[in-house]
Amino acid sequence: MGYTEKKHGTEIALHAQPDTLHGQTGASGALTIECKNHSMVQLTLQILSLSSDNPTVALPQLGNPGPKFNAPRRPNKRSAKVPSISSAVVGTWVAGVPGPATIDARVEVLAPPGMFFFDATPTTDVKVT
Repeated sequence: MGYTEKKHGTEIALHAQPDTLHGQTGASGALTIECKNHSMVQLTLQILSLSSDNPTVALPQLGNPGPKFNAPRRPNKRSAKVPSISSAVVGTWVAGVPGPATIDARVEVLAPPGMFFFDATPTTDVKVT
């Protein structure tokens, strides 16, 4: 299922596409970070690293250089109900031996003018069959 990090009016999730590879050692899938920003300021997300709890099953590879993208502020100044939603492909995962694995991303969130705001570690579950 994975884990979505929720802090300071922001939700950061990691998604694997596809999350299951069938009998395809060496095949790969995309890793995408999604950010829902409920705050009034634009945020910058810097992906510092990707790691796996079982690298023999799923080996994540970070894009080069480490991906960085902006999450715009929420569209309505008066209501935080509707966030801005942005996403970016930040890397890939390569299938190894059959089994389950959890991939996590270490994300640093910056607020203008590039000051550290918080860090997050969203996760996603993948499987090789």
